[in-house]
Amino acid sequence: MPALRRPPMRRISAPMTLALETGDKVVDVRIDRRARQLLLKVNPNGNLELVLPTYVSRRAGLAFLEERRLWISQQLRRIPQHVPLTVGTEIPILGTPHRIMQKDACGQGVAWFEASSDQEPPLLCVTGKPEHVTRRLTDFLKAEARRRMVPMAERHAQKLGVSLGRIRFAETRRQWGSCTAAGDLSFSWRLILAPEWIANYVVAHEVAHLRELNHSPRFWHLVTELLGDRRTVTAARLWLRRQGDRLHQYG
Repeated sequence: MPALRRPPMRRISAPMTLALETGDKVVDVRIDRRARQLLLKVNPNGNLELVLPTYVSRRAGLAFLEERRLWISQQLRRIPQHVPLTVGTEIPILGTPHRIMQKDACGQGVAWFEASSDQEPPLLCVTGKPEHVTRRLTDFLKAEARRRMVPMAERHAQKLGVSLGRIRFAETRRQWGSCTAAGDLSFSWRLILAPEWIANYVVAHEVAHLRELNHSPRFWHLVTELLGDRRTVTAARLWLRRQGDRLHQYG
């Protein structure tokens, strides 16, 4: 007799539509049999996601959304406006504003930093065809994140006496960094847009996981040891909660 297949832990259901003052908003719906209660997420890109436990009907889910229309509208208004990576735009590099400038619209596309006058912010220069500027700058910023943050990881690892595995930089939405049991680290490339002490905190956090793969008091003691004092740890966590979403507005 063939074994019975268990239903998936999560499955996608048809989206719902919620009428807001600014117009209709589509809400993605996910049914999760591990969920104990309704959960509504407002993602940094403005997408809405409703998680339904298996015992809750879609009708109840829609009523849940209707009750929270005002809250949803407030959260959507707080999402920073999208800032394209185009010529003339200012973006922060480790917290310092840089203005994007195109130097040459012909030839091979490259990007680099350049100082400007005392009254102007530093420049992020790019060459090549205008339609390729966004992709070229994104690739450059990913490489710059690696160039700046890998030495941070090496410095913290040496202090703790641990070995680093692979280090990768990617586009992430839910986590600024992660650490695997094998010792591999992963970071959001967008940390290059945050103040340097914030990027350093995230790196220290993940390197500390190489000794303590948990969030126990011993883990937080290691993070504090790497950064020098508890106030820096507290301030960095608060900054990421309050300002972190702004790093997703660029691109």
